[in-house]
Amino acid sequence: MVSNVMDTDTSVGALLFWAMTALTCIERVLLEEDFSPWPLTRRVSDRPSTLIKQGDAALTLLALRNVLRAAEWCARDLQRPTSDPMDWIAEFHRMVPDLINARDALEHFDEYAIGRGRLQRSTAEPFSFSFSAGPAGPLVNVGRFSIRMQATKEACRWLLIKLLAAVELEPSREARAEALLDEVLTEQTNE
Repeated sequence: MVSNVMDTDTSVGALLFWAMTALTCIERVLLEEDFSPWPLTRRVSDRPSTLIKQGDAALTLLALRNVLRAAEWCARDLQRPTSDPMDWIAEFHRMVPDLINARDALEHFDEYAIGRGRLQRSTAEPFSFSFSAGPAGPLVNVGRFSIRMQATKEACRWLLIKLLAAVELEPSREARAEALLDEVLTEQTNE
């Protein structure tokens, strides 16, 4: 059972904390209906509010950057000789290649808005943020960087399961790690 206070002073605790944050935001982006914590803003409509989806998409990118930080911390703690957790992090980067640059532009939106962002120093690139729902699902564009929400959800789950499985010492560790993730997600939903 997970306590009401997430243990963020350990690498695994921080990984679970940020992964739950990211996965919750992604789920709200993927919903076909509005999600709003404010009852007065809930509306009956045949399509979700773009502004709410944009906010959750932006928060997803910010949380995923912290997932990577926690994953790197977890990988350093593991020091496994047979499989290198840093390879899993590199694979996550291949799965979501634009994450860090997109997050940078979002985190420093004020600098990017006036053309002084880190990535704008070498090229005059305007800052923009867009959210759209296409055939492959929701897509977030931050400047020239694109993030597919469904693929990002799968990449986050994959990395989390790999790292949780590495912490487990039993032969069926990946199945147990996935079951643990599902248990944590279910418990967070039921609270």
